[in-house]
Amino acid sequence: MNTLSRFYCIVAAALICFRSVEAQSERTSFITGSNLYTGVHCEYWNYQKSRTLETVVPLYYSMDLAAITEGLALDLVTSPTFALYSDAVTTDPFFGVANTKLRASYNYEKLVLVTAGIQIPIGTNKLSAQESQVAGAVSTRQMAFKVARIGSGLDMDLTAASSLEIMDNLCVGAAAGFLLHNPYVPHESGAKFNPGDEISFTLGADYTLFTEQIKARLMGDLLFTLYTPDREAGEKVFHAGPRLTVTIMPSVTFANGNVNALAASFMLRSGDEHLSPAGGVERDAGDDIVIANRYYFASPDIQPHALAKMSIFSPDASLSTHAFVVGFGGGFAPRINRQWKLRSEAAIEIGAMNKNFLWGIEIGGGLQFAF
Repeated sequence: MNTLSRFYCIVAAALICFRSVEAQSERTSFITGSNLYTGVHCEYWNYQKSRTLETVVPLYYSMDLAAITEGLALDLVTSPTFALYSDAVTTDPFFGVANTKLRASYNYEKLVLVTAGIQIPIGTNKLSAQESQVAGAVSTRQMAFKVARIGSGLDMDLTAASSLEIMDNLCVGAAAGFLLHNPYVPHESGAKFNPGDEISFTLGADYTLFTEQIKARLMGDLLFTLYTPDREAGEKVFHAGPRLTVTIMPSVTFANGNVNALAASFMLRSGDEHLSPAGGVERDAGDDIVIANRYYFASPDIQPHALAKMSIFSPDASLSTHAFVVGFGGGFAPRINRQWKLRSEAAIEIGAMNKNFLWGIEIGGGLQFAF
């Protein structure tokens, strides 16, 4: 296996510990070069008598600092967000800047990768009653909004990862990370809230197979996460159970240049504990299955692709979160020149949640500049 492939294995293991804002296929871009990306992403969902619209303007900047120190990189992410929630009774808007994430990474001789990040709470906190209604709507995991969390405190994370080459076409990687959440006041009239901290461990592997007709690649990882209790006004109010996430990403490059890339993620949740003065109440947290397949056509001009995806959310003990959603769409990624590239994708999704019909539309695009 070449050095770059082994390096990707290290990077993937590290960043999986705390999923980055970028898509899976972009997880390593901030390491390998300097890029600037901005665009617009809109998502709309209709469920029973409620409608939720979110528009995000992501801004992502990565800087390769090899001129200062070999292996050093820096990236910055922020996302101005407009969201609107309406039902039969009210219409609630929200507009604000999502908290800014700054992260530094150092790769020591492509053997060990250390990343340290800080999320600066310059975004909107102390939400009003209307804004809290919007925040609850966009946090619905079955709808998978681009910005699903509105409001947070000063968060800091540290991750270390390494990899081992088993043979020429196989390497394995491992990582460990810690995410520290600091307290903040989420509501105008509420008490100080401190989300639980997170400890994550990751094992990953990258296998490549070459034949005369195809190049096949299989990447996979296991992510295990532990949480400390959430506290409000100093008292424990919630304790998330451990999570195990299994992700499989096979891809095949055909002789004609077409590429089929599949990403399947399975999240297994243990019982969450809701705490109250009367004592703890334990519930099973529903498991998630998310599968997305993209087929890229070999076209040097517009680089089109087709998209199909499916999501399954099993019910928890209250039977209030089960859902099944399928989606279809596609997009284009024409390269203007060596530095400028356009990206776009649109999809429509339909399904059922709690035995009620829901549907959504997602469309986004942007411009990437490589320095």
